[in-house]
Amino acid sequence: SILSNLLLVMGCAFLAGGYFFQIQKYNQAGAATQCSLMAMSVFAIGLPTIYVNILKQDEEWEHMVTVSRWASILLLMVYFLYLVFQLKTHASLFQDEGG
Repeated sequence: SILSNLLLVMGCAFLAGGYFFQIQKYNQAGAATQCSLMAMSVFAIGLPTIYVNILKQDEEWEHMVTVSRWASILLLMVYFLYLVFQLKTHASLFQDEGG
């Protein structure tokens, strides 16, 4: 659900940007940062679920829930730090080069 929503929004943004602007420019450092965060969130959300579904043991279910909760807390902290990174410390990476 999260990935499909992100991909839908990104696809719509590319479509709208291509419709209104003939040439679109993206900062490589900003895009690489966002791709890294996306990959980290996919692994943090997916790996505990895949692990439990492969083992199919009831006692592992509670452990998976604990790992998922800690992964969620970690992702919230990383997202907060990313906002600080994007808005305060490295704001120039995410600004338009022309303006």
